[in-house]
Amino acid sequence: MIENETLRKSLAANAKDWVSQHRDAFKHVPKQIAFLEGLREKTKREIPHMPDEAWEDFEAKAKAAAEAEEPVEA
Repeated sequence: MIENETLRKSLAANAKDWVSQHRDAFKHVPKQIAFLEGLREKTKREIPHMPDEAWEDFEAKAKAAAEAEEPVEA
């Protein structure tokens, strides 16, 4: 490649084109964001919202259960 300038330039151009097609954040990030937003919407539909009172009750029960456990001795 040191001696063949045409080959060197051709490989460089091909590498640049490949990176542009396969690693360009401007092309791939919007697709990833759309996927994650769709996943979030799907999860919202599948998991119903817990009312604040129920959530506070759940947290209180979880805290009481955690406090009831004895520390593990090494």
